[in-house]
Amino acid sequence: MLRKIDRTPLRSLGLSDREVDIYLFLLKLGPCRAGVLIRAMNAPNSVMHLTLGRLVARGFVSYILRGKTKTYMAVDPTRLIEMADEQRRRLEDLVPALRSLRETAPAPQAEVYEGTAGLKNMCYSLIEDAKPGDEYLFLGFASPNQVLQDEVYTFYREFTEVRLSRGLALRGVAHESMRSIFKAYRWPHRNIRFVSFPILQNISLCGDKAIIVPWNEVRTSFLITSRAFTDNLREYFNNIWAGGGAGG
Repeated sequence: MLRKIDRTPLRSLGLSDREVDIYLFLLKLGPCRAGVLIRAMNAPNSVMHLTLGRLVARGFVSYILRGKTKTYMAVDPTRLIEMADEQRRRLEDLVPALRSLRETAPAPQAEVYEGTAGLKNMCYSLIEDAKPGDEYLFLGFASPNQVLQDEVYTFYREFTEVRLSRGLALRGVAHESMRSIFKAYRWPHRNIRFVSFPILQNISLCGDKAIIVPWNEVRTSFLITSRAFTDNLREYFNNIWAGGGAGG
């Protein structure tokens, strides 16, 4: 029966093929533990838990915690329509800011960086004009590719030491499902807030520059220089910070 379901609308919501499969399995099986899904789908343990974490972070899956055991369940399918409407509203809210980019002088600049070396160069370019006391804001990084995620977090931890040594004021926001990642990498600062609702990810900003690191299967990153764009992101970040969860 699952094979007969058109997966295209679910992919249009940003789900990968694996995430779609897990969501459909949860609908069919009902509330269950990760082990049940692992056996039903013949999936590696680590991959299943990472994928479930992403689905929880984006609101497609919820869970009940009993002791240390999580029982997962798919959100009601009618919620998917609400999520699509929410995406549309966010885009509509963002349109004025995006249009303003064309009216900003000087014109915004965008640079593309490839590979881990490119990521490092981009991050240092982001803070090259920063002064002690300047704010560095970030929306936590996440990737479905564990190898790429490890590469980024290994570097980000080192880069955090550099940012702190330069006197930058760091603040970060991440989804609750990412708390364990920051703990595993022994994050050097604790000025992070974890939230339980879906947010943008893989973005950092400092001054009038922002970086986007959408690492999935390829190591391509972007550096955008635009005061209007960063002001919009900064407002988005501060709104989440003001209403977010407890510090990490």
